[in-house]
Amino acid sequence: MQENEFDGDIPGRFRSNLLKTLVADGKLEQQAGRFRPKRHQVMLAPEEEKLLKRLEPLLNQPQPPSVGDIGKATGIALPLLQRGIKGLASKKVVVLISDKRVYLPKQVEPLVQIAMKLSQEGPFTARQFRDAAEIGRNVAIEVLEYFDAKGFTRRTGDHRTVVGNADRALPSG
Repeated sequence: MQENEFDGDIPGRFRSNLLKTLVADGKLEQQAGRFRPKRHQVMLAPEEEKLLKRLEPLLNQPQPPSVGDIGKATGIALPLLQRGIKGLASKKVVVLISDKRVYLPKQVEPLVQIAMKLSQEGPFTARQFRDAAEIGRNVAIEVLEYFDAKGFTRRTGDHRTVVGNADRALPSG
């Protein structure tokens, strides 16, 4: 919840200090202006758990297959698969890079690190990113467009520069 969404008898002028104290005491977590209980964990529905178990072996590789190829490999109808992946992405157990590409959260961090390293040397191209990440051209472009959309990188012509904090591109719990 955001601070202004808390109802109750706590006057607004005290609410901010109370929330800061609860965060400092470890009772609440705060991220992007939202507060939640410290021990809050996302629970997957049984069908989401089942889908994730089917997806993990396919996704757990340097360049996961496209959503279409995942559908062919699993026999899951594409609309049903896309809906399931969106549900898993909303719970941050997968990262929807594009409508065609999905990654496990642990796979995104190395890609972020590659972009950061390349950017230390100056603006970099999709080709440089592709070669450093050892992924295909189309996948590299999808990942970079995801980074752009998250405000982590900015494209200028054929080059990109890291302009935001790595947390922007990383899935957060």
